[in-house]
Amino acid sequence: MLLFFVYIIGGNIAINGKTGSSGSYLAYSLPGFILMAMAMGSAFAALRINNDKNKGFMTRLLSLPIKRWAILTSYILASVIFMLISAVVIFLLAMLLGYRPTTTGANFGLFILVIVLFALMITLISLPVSLTAKNYNSSNSISYLLIFLLFLSSAFVPTAGMADQIRGFATYQPMTPITETIKALLNGSFSFNNLNTTLAIVWIVGLIIIFGIIMFVTFIIISIDAATTITTDIARYERVLKLMGYPENSLIKQFPAKIPNNAEYIVFSYSTPLMQGGEIFNLGFKADSDYISKYVEDLSVTAKWIGKINDDEVKNNGVELISFEAFGYDELPEDFTIYLLESKPQALGDWNHGSISLMAINQNKNEIIFVAEDW
Repeated sequence: MLLFFVYIIGGNIAINGKTGSSGSYLAYSLPGFILMAMAMGSAFAALRINNDKNKGFMTRLLSLPIKRWAILTSYILASVIFMLISAVVIFLLAMLLGYRPTTTGANFGLFILVIVLFALMITLISLPVSLTAKNYNSSNSISYLLIFLLFLSSAFVPTAGMADQIRGFATYQPMTPITETIKALLNGSFSFNNLNTTLAIVWIVGLIIIFGIIMFVTFIIISIDAATTITTDIARYERVLKLMGYPENSLIKQFPAKIPNNAEYIVFSYSTPLMQGGEIFNLGFKADSDYISKYVEDLSVTAKWIGKINDDEVKNNGVELISFEAFGYDELPEDFTIYLLESKPQALGDWNHGSISLMAINQNKNEIIFVAEDW
């Protein structure tokens, strides 16, 4: 796009009342193309964040012992860095085409600062939309608005030639003062007393503060929702397994990699931890007798404890804390045999925190239950 505008259109646009040329138009429009490349980069960042959220990866991150601010900051930094790389590529391309900035080192440093703040600004504007969008088609909508505002500014053509009704809006909307400030920083005419400089500072700082607050609140709401929403969609079973680190995770290594094709009465639920709440993963179904017998044979060797729900050892192993309501049982029936795979209290006899993994099998009904909890 830069080459098309500079070499096809640029020579036909008068700059500051002078006959247009490719070189003068390149110097005039370069800030606009830098900002456009960054706006397009924000679309990619928005798509990636939306994909992480909708496919469950963000939910898994929120379930891990990672500070919430670290997760959010990593997304922001990744987006800003990606946009800065886009800006550098456009600037280097302009240099190859013959552009040379006529500015001081201090002004060039301010130019870099403005670009970084602009990247942060559009990241914070894009994040709330990408976090709340239902699909990737709508997650990058903000980038189109930013690009539209760039075309409706002084980024590519002077606002003086615009219709009066449009010129008033184009002059004071965010992109024009930001673009003009960058132009001044690169051509040596920058001044803090300039109206465009003041407007650029007000727009950038104001939007960072406003959308920073909106983004923070949105992320908190998403974090709480992710931690309190129980996943019951069977189609997400394999995805949850992967997110939990299957098969390396000892709590779920006995879970099947796939739910058998002939399984019936399937029950699946997964909830992520929230503060003192635990991470709970349940799976149950009925299968053929051969499938059940294979598990019984393996578990008779690998289980740390085998017994019934009313055995005395149930309390010592923390099994009494397990709820089987998800499977339709207020209390696990006696005809189920429990196979305890892992039982780790925070301290001996203290089940305020801990982890447990077990299976319960009813060979008469060919029913099998998998339970993994970490709280």
